Amino acid sequence: MKPIVSRRAFLAGLGASGALLPLLPSEQAHGQAAAVPKRLLVVSWSNGYVMDAWRPKGNESAFTLGDILSPFEKLKSKLTVIDGLGQRVHYEANAGALGWGKEQWFGGHDANPGVLTGVPCAAYRDNYETSGGDSIDQYVATELAKTTNLPLRSVVVGPWSSGGYGGTISYKGSSTGITPESDPFNLFKTMFAGRALPMGQFDKGRAARKSVIDYLGGNLTNFSSRMGTEDKAKIESHLAAVREIERQLESNVTLTCKAPTLPDAFDTKNNVANYPKALKVFGDLLVAGFRCDLTRVASLVLSDVGGDDLVFSWLGDEFTGSGDEYPLRQYHDITHNQDRSAEHKRRKIRVEQWFFEQVAYIAEQLEATPEGTGTMLDNTLIVVTNTMGSNHDSKIQPFTLIGNLGGYFKTGRSLKYPVTGGLGTAHNQLLVSIANAMGVNGAAFGAPKYAQELAGLKA
Repeated sequence: MKPIVSRRAFLAGLGASGALLPLLPSEQAHGQAAAVPKRLLVVSWSNGYVMDAWRPKGNESAFTLGDILSPFEKLKSKLTVIDGLGQRVHYEANAGALGWGKEQWFGGHDANPGVLTGVPCAAYRDNYETSGGDSIDQYVATELAKTTNLPLRSVVVGPWSSGGYGGTISYKGSSTGITPESDPFNLFKTMFAGRALPMGQFDKGRAARKSVIDYLGGNLTNFSSRMGTEDKAKIESHLAAVREIERQLESNVTLTCKAPTLPDAFDTKNNVANYPKALKVFGDLLVAGFRCDLTRVASLVLSDVGGDDLVFSWLGDEFTGSGDEYPLRQYHDITHNQDRSAEHKRRKIRVEQWFFEQVAYIAEQLEATPEGTGTMLDNTLIVVTNTMGSNHDSKIQPFTLIGNLGGYFKTGRSLKYPVTGGLGTAHNQLLVSIANAMGVNGAAFGAPKYAQELAGLKA
């Protein structure tokens, strides 16, 4: 026998959306969508910036982007530019006792293990650093894996990476680093070959909520046909609320999960002229990996510690030919000689601007993809940094954040933190903030001395 629900009990349940709440425990009465996935992408390269061309002009909220950040003009409201941080935990370590033959660690081309890790290195040695712990991307990925089962815990890529400590920013424990995948065709196979593409968690939740609303609406309509005029009016009012929830769910465009179309095979290892093409494919794959919920954490390293083989021929003839210090005018030569003349500095600025153009390409794809009540970029944090600040100096490490991780960070700002004795505020605090924003325990990351959030970031 079917259970009998009294008219009085049923109508009482309509009050304050009572009929909805037991069936949709994760929803609020106004139809707010459930939490969408949060994602983290860290991007870094070597050789620093011309810092004055990277720093915005103006104040915290009213600022003008310089030449290097100009590719983000359209996404300026989604930026947080952070100046004045440094790899303090490494400079304060007793590097001499850990194998460094000098009085103090100086970063520079040896700074890769300091970019994203929050503890001193296990060993400081020229051209062979050993990290002392996880980088922030690997820490977040490991913590997320405790509660979320994804096909790929994290993705570590580098289109022109030599591998080893000199070509990565991702570290797991005490190691010389995770060698990035440098071939986009291999990454495609890892991500998509033989894999049934999943519907994103948001889409699954949306479909489930929609089916409940369809069921509930049908039952209310049938029940209404047996009620009197006053009772029908109450049910019609409640049905209107149900239809509003349905309308809001329909407005949340479903993410399209599909593998990107690859170009014809090309040499990704030996022909540097193909570097831009490879980087574009990597960008498409990272975005697809996020859309398909294959992974929620990725790192992208755009050069090894020196960039000695990177000749930017696609930027014009002035970026080719003989170098001032090296046989070729490659990235390392451009960096070492940026102060020789205005033309040398302009070339250096143009190279850094080009790198940011590639990051902007990824960010714009995320921004163009509706998700939840905003876009995928609103639920993602892209962290762009460098192994150095100005030429070979890691005491100041620049950070540019794009996105806010569901409103955790207040964006559209240019922030400046104190520098004392030439050394910036501990960048650990930013890494702790990133972990917390991703929903994992930031207080357990890195050196306890600096295991607190960076002040002034939160919305």
